[in-house]
Amino acid sequence: MELKSSATLPERALHIALKVEGGKCQRGDGAGCAISSNSATTPGDMTERGCTYAGCRGVVGGPVKDAIQLTHGPIGCAFFSWGYRPHLADTDFHMKYTFVSDMNETNIVFGGEKKLLQSIIEASREFPEAKAVFVYNTCSTALIGDDGRDVAKQAEAIIGKSVVFFECEGFKGVSQSAGHHVGNETIFRQLVGSVEPEGDFSRTINIVGDYNIKNDIRTFEHLFEAIGLRIVTRFTGNVGVDDLKIMHKAALNVVHCQRSATYIADMMKEKYGTPYINVTLWGMKHMAQALRDTAAVFGLEAEAEVVIERELAKIKPKIDYFRQRLTGKKVFI
Repeated sequence: MELKSSATLPERALHIALKVEGGKCQRGDGAGCAISSNSATTPGDMTERGCTYAGCRGVVGGPVKDAIQLTHGPIGCAFFSWGYRPHLADTDFHMKYTFVSDMNETNIVFGGEKKLLQSIIEASREFPEAKAVFVYNTCSTALIGDDGRDVAKQAEAIIGKSVVFFECEGFKGVSQSAGHHVGNETIFRQLVGSVEPEGDFSRTINIVGDYNIKNDIRTFEHLFEAIGLRIVTRFTGNVGVDDLKIMHKAALNVVHCQRSATYIADMMKEKYGTPYINVTLWGMKHMAQALRDTAAVFGLEAEAEVVIERELAKIKPKIDYFRQRLTGKKVFI
């Protein structure tokens, strides 16, 4: 006899597929393997795609290297946050540790605001070198109505550092994309423009929408610098909290991932008048074009051509070698 607790809830049937006899699978409503996508997930589901929390915590906020990354929710949500994406930086703090308020059944019944406040204070005291605390809301804490924004304000007054609360509960959207939006908007609202540094920013850029997965930035940062530009902020690969606070000073935003970061480029253009261009930083042709497009904004076209010619000359012997070895063959890359 099947226990009632083992039965699939009707509203979750479209999100679940079970393996059955013979290696085949059957969806929770009895119809094949296809799992419903591009529709809101019912809280409590495990899905094969990202949620709003995933897009905010995993993509946008998580790479910030000197912030305590604290999940407000059950321990299961925190599993997702432990180093699953290799956002490399010149410190491993953001990947080495994971923080969670560890909401249990009692907390769900009686509320988790006190536990969240305690978690922020304890984490901050344990790691005083952290420049801020990022708090990510999850499905369960949103459903019970915890006021994370208020807790963040209380915590800021106690620890004397920025506490940024992301309202990124997983059921808020149908994919990670809503989380990108929440992450961009929250960082822009709470951090960007909060410090006004002095100096000449006439030839400066932000690299927006690169998260330094497997150390991507080593392939292109030096090229922008070689044509005479200074990078103010990376959003958000290998970036610190203090860098985010001054990113509004850059003269141009160079947007690599238009899916996850055009939001902040649009907001900066509206508030600060910062122009932006869309580029692709992968591949020789695209990288060369990105350098040309960026250089054109600053009148550095000649410098860009020198750098492009020099870099292509370095690569040409390697290309020639493989072209010779692989002529007449089909290659899968």
